[in-house]
Amino acid sequence: ALVAVNFIWTKSQVSFLILLSAFGSWLVFWVAKQKSALIFAIFWAGLILIFPVLVRLLAPTVLPYAAEHFPELDRYGHAFERLEIWYGAISMPVAAGEGHWIWGMGINTFRDLEITSAQYFRSTAAMLHPHNFCAQIWQEFGLIGALTAAIILGTLFYRLSKIPGQRGLISLVALNSILVLLFISYDLWQSWGVGFLFFLTGYILMLFRLIPLPRGQSRGI
Repeated sequence: ALVAVNFIWTKSQVSFLILLSAFGSWLVFWVAKQKSALIFAIFWAGLILIFPVLVRLLAPTVLPYAAEHFPELDRYGHAFERLEIWYGAISMPVAAGEGHWIWGMGINTFRDLEITSAQYFRSTAAMLHPHNFCAQIWQEFGLIGALTAAIILGTLFYRLSKIPGQRGLISLVALNSILVLLFISYDLWQSWGVGFLFFLTGYILMLFRLIPLPRGQSRGI
């Protein structure tokens, strides 16, 4: 209850979400063991693919209700403000009349676009960052980018599922934590985010290659 209250009213919701994701990753790993990586593979790949539909279903109902009943939450970085940004972000390709939903509009197009959907919690239409890597992938690379990202993450989690013991758990917690951060932080192209993803990917692939296998058995994809 204390965590829930602090999450609603604090300005450090990112930290709480990363903490909860780490605990959730450990809990799922404790229950499902190495199969937990496959569970998260389905979750993240599915979330990337259905994200535009999910936001379009939630935002038109949630945002007006929240603005009417929770006006005191009208501040930068809050969950409702993020949802408003995501809704504006996924509406951009059609609203701007440029690009195409199959291949997107190109890298860093958010700096040149403005939110055209109704705003309840934001005072400006400027869109510098999408604050969500799913929205960014769809906007910049379209369906092709979303499918590619889903396949890459699915493959990475699959290989992670083959890593036994504490090494697999540490990798799972780290990967989920960085994905949660990219899901609500500024954008995908921050140097620290890209750098950590490359480092973590290399670490997971290295551990995967070091797993001893019986003679004649393949490591798979």
